[in-house]
Amino acid sequence: MTFSFMCLYIIYWFDFISILSNQYIKNRIVLNV
Repeated sequence: MTFSFMCLYIIYWFDFISILSNQYIKNRIVLNV
């Protein structure tokens, strides 16, 4: 596994986690209202 591939993999995971957390927060706001 090359260094650049590792960086892309980490960036991909951060995007994935941020998208999931954004949807989770939106769902929480909808449920709380």
